[in-house]
Amino acid sequence: WEPLTDPLPGLINTFVLLTSSFTVILALVAARRKSRQGLLASLGSTILLGFVFMAIKMWEWNHEVFDKGVTISANAHGDPIQASIYYVTTGLHGIHVLLGLVVAIFLFVRAYQGHY
Repeated sequence: WEPLTDPLPGLINTFVLLTSSFTVILALVAARRKSRQGLLASLGSTILLGFVFMAIKMWEWNHEVFDKGVTISANAHGDPIQASIYYVTTGLHGIHVLLGLVVAIFLFVRAYQGHY
C-alpha cells in the first residue's frame, strides 16, 4: 500500500501524544504531592496538547485525505480496504482523544474549584 497521507502530520501528532502522556504523568505526580498549581498546569498542558492533536488530525483529514478524494468506497489508490482501515483506526483514536479531553477538562475544573 502506498501511504494515503504525508507522514509529517502523523509524526508531529505522535510527538504531541507522547508529550501529552508525559504531562498526564506530571499531573498525577502533582496531585499526589498535593500541588494544586502543578496539577492545574499539567492538566492544562494535557488539554492544550489534546486540542492540538485534534486540530492536526482535522487538517490531515481535510487536506490530505478528503481533498484527494479518498473515500471508503473509492480512492486514487484503488483499494477501499486501505482507506477503510485508515478511517476506522484514526476515527476511533480521535473518539478516544475526545473522551480523554472531556475527562481532563472535568478534572481541571474540579481541581480549579479546589476539590483536589
